[in-house]
Amino acid sequence: MLFREAYALGLPSQGTDVAVIWDHLYLFLLWLSVFFFILVVGGMLYFAVKYKKSSGAKPKYIVDNHALELFWTIVPTILLLVIFGWGWSVYKKMVHAPTNAMEIRVIGKQWLWNFQYDDGRVLTNEVYVPQNVPVKFVMSSEDVIHGFFIPNFRVKSDVVPGMFTTIWFEAKQAGEHQVFCTEYCGASHSLMLAKVKVLEADKWEAFKRGKPVQVTGAKPEASLTQLSLPEQGAKLVAAKGCNACHNATGDAGGIGPTYKGLFGHDVELADGSTVKADENYIRESIMTPTAKIVKGYNPVMPPFQGIVNETEMNAIIAYIKSLQ
Repeated sequence: MLFREAYALGLPSQGTDVAVIWDHLYLFLLWLSVFFFILVVGGMLYFAVKYKKSSGAKPKYIVDNHALELFWTIVPTILLLVIFGWGWSVYKKMVHAPTNAMEIRVIGKQWLWNFQYDDGRVLTNEVYVPQNVPVKFVMSSEDVIHGFFIPNFRVKSDVVPGMFTTIWFEAKQAGEHQVFCTEYCGASHSLMLAKVKVLEADKWEAFKRGKPVQVTGAKPEASLTQLSLPEQGAKLVAAKGCNACHNATGDAGGIGPTYKGLFGHDVELADGSTVKADENYIRESIMTPTAKIVKGYNPVMPPFQGIVNETEMNAIIAYIKSLQ
């Protein structure tokens, strides 16, 4: 592993075997480019100095050099064929998932990622996968084109409305791995983030049984119990993608209402009625957001029923209450 990390110096962590072979090809192309840059620019400077114009000098007539022409035709052709064959080999490993790969459905929407498991569970902006087991993501979009990219795994694919695209990986490195959206998809594109959380075998079995697990390894997540309740809520709001549509600054120009000054105040709804923003209102707005639509906003928020548990709900409400 130390050799791999040193070899990929300057690149993201190598979380899969595909990342290792991808880095080998990338670094080969990089150093090949450096070699030819030095060769071409160095040769140009050398000849510019050696054959600079002199007073009264006449240029010598140069005839064809067939050996040189063959050399600079054959050698680049061989290099291009090597690069093509190597790249094709890496590409096949990246796109052809093993037949026994575990499938997880991924749905992209402005501006969050939902992950659906075969047992019916749906997670938002986080997905748990087993270590050393091939996993295939079957992806689709509810609105516009998104780009699903896991730098540590060197896998990326566009997520396109009306069709399915796929990526696969076999994670070797336990811990958290960042997901980015790499296709500009609107105002909160940069906040459309998620985490792939790779679990060791025993923790994966615990996760399948519905037990809480602590992610260790690469970029371990700080324990929420070390923070105050409002601080836990702020962390959860960020982790679950709520900041993509809501804000804590009082700005009314977002996709959803601001949190600041919300708790304890009257909220005007789309039907003309008003409701006090207490604990029950906030809870209902998170679990079934279309139950009461705030005036001036569209009913685009997904339900978080089954995604936010009671402990997390208390932390989120405490966070919103603190923003007065």
